[in-house]
Amino acid sequence: MREKLEVLRTPENTTVVDEMEGCLTASEIHKKAKAICRDLSKEHQLPTVSTYYNKISYDVWDPSDYEEGLAKFVAKSFIRHGFDCYDAIRDIEADAQAALDGFQAAFKEQMQDEILERIVEPVQRLLS
Repeated sequence: MREKLEVLRTPENTTVVDEMEGCLTASEIHKKAKAICRDLSKEHQLPTVSTYYNKISYDVWDPSDYEEGLAKFVAKSFIRHGFDCYDAIRDIEADAQAALDGFQAAFKEQMQDEILERIVEPVQRLLS
């Protein structure tokens, strides 16, 4: 934008163009963006891990259920244990996506307000 302003510079509007260039510095907006990001990251967090514990199921496969006698005793050594975390992972993914969507929407809205307040409005006040 500064390059575009240089093309518009004339002896009559030098002061106005200089003031407009001063409004185009992004350092204040970057500082504000960091603060907004920090605040929003506290607001848009995942629930605690204990929320997902009840979604994990514990599975046992016991082949001895179908056997009798000595075969039942031998089959007991082949019992398999496992966890099914699919539901918990699916819920974590859904909650993470919702948190990310909320964060992005809030960040976009607040940054648009900052750009409007710190760049667009000051520049518009300089234009006749």
